[in-house]
Parts: sequence; structure tokens; C-alpha cells
Amino acid sequence: MRKIFLLVFVLLSALETLWAKDVVSGNIAPLATVSANSEYSRNYAAKFAVDGVIPDINSRFADINHCWCVNNETAKNHGELILQWSQPIDV
Repeated sequence: MRKIFLLVFVLLSALETLWAKDVVSGNIAPLATVSANSEYSRNYAAKFAVDGVIPDINSRFADINHCWCVNNETAKNHGELILQWSQPIDV
């Protein structure tokens, strides 16, 4: 009986290891291809929405090359940020 229990434990541990390696944790946004329906300028491109940098509030110009902004003249109050991964990701 003890041998069977040990065998089952080893098999379950092995299966858990196989399943766990396909699971991604943490910030997966930088792994995606980022696009948007509108960008204010190249200094406020969609890619900056996932760069991990969050400027301080009211930091005047610290958001340049770190934030995504919509050009409302073309977006008409409808900004759309799209993140696409090359394959499905389990989180």
C-alpha cells in the first residue's frame, strides 16, 4: 500500500510540474503586440501603455515616451487599445 501511495504522489507531482510550466504569472502586457485605433503622436504611442513606467501625477512632461494618448480629432471620443499575444496564455 505504501508503494502505491508513493507512486501516485510521484506521478501527481510530475503532472503538476508539467501543467505549471505553461502558466504565466506577473505582468504579461509587455509580451503582447500593442496597437491602438489612435495615437496623439509618436511620443504618446500605444506601446508606452505597457512599458511598466508610471509617471507621477502632474509631473509635467514626464509622461512623454511613457504614456499612450489618443488624438481626439481622429478618435472622436473612442480610444481603443489592443493587446495581442502570439499564442494563448494561461494566467
